Amino acid sequence: MCWFRGNPSWFNKLKVQVEEKYPHLKFFTYNNEILALRGLINLTVGSNTLDSYEIEIVFPKQYPSEVPLVRETAGRIPRILDRHVYKKTGFFCFGPRLAIKEAWVKNPILISFLSAHVIPFLANQSYYERTGEWKNGDYAHGKEGIIQYYSERFGIKDADELITVLNSVIGGVKTGRNNPCFCNSGKKAKKCHLSLALELRRLGDKRVFIEDMKSLSSDSKTSESQEKQALEVATVSAKLAPK
Repeated sequence: MCWFRGNPSWFNKLKVQVEEKYPHLKFFTYNNEILALRGLINLTVGSNTLDSYEIEIVFPKQYPSEVPLVRETAGRIPRILDRHVYKKTGFFCFGPRLAIKEAWVKNPILISFLSAHVIPFLANQSYYERTGEWKNGDYAHGKEGIIQYYSERFGIKDADELITVLNSVIGGVKTGRNNPCFCNSGKKAKKCHLSLALELRRLGDKRVFIEDMKSLSSDSKTSESQEKQALEVATVSAKLAPK
């Protein structure tokens, strides 16, 4: 049974929250399996509406374990990487996968996600339309962007080094503190990559690291899991019935 059928009280609470905060967004379902929110979302300051976007929010089948997927539906934002939008799916790239997943795990509330990620993303798109620049800077795309994030946060600047560490995390490699490090540097693990591997294991979801690994290995710029979800939704999106 899909999540919104299996827990109707939770879903009804979600509907009330959305209707109060974003009255122009409406729920749609298809075959009791796919749930989406569609409609107008306003960018406001006080009582003033500064801009508006037509969007679609798709709830993954594993929701709330997985982050919602969001895209603009009126064709206003180009589906190009320079605008942080995946070309094939139209879904927004809000930032590094690990950072977004961490934020979601800490606060898996849709209303909070809209306020913290979707509204700022759209506001930044409006700013870019006016100025040709991003207000708060931006990450690079694909392989370069992943290395940029892990470098800034963990100090890893080399793609091969990052792949080695992520492989150990994904594979569940266990290394004693005084054993040689899994990177074959010859150093003891405690003086090399052990602490980083343990930190990533604590922070992350293997699926996030697998997606990052694929991007590092092939320079793929589209999340495979997002693309699979998008193809499912695209097949039925025209048939979605109001919930």
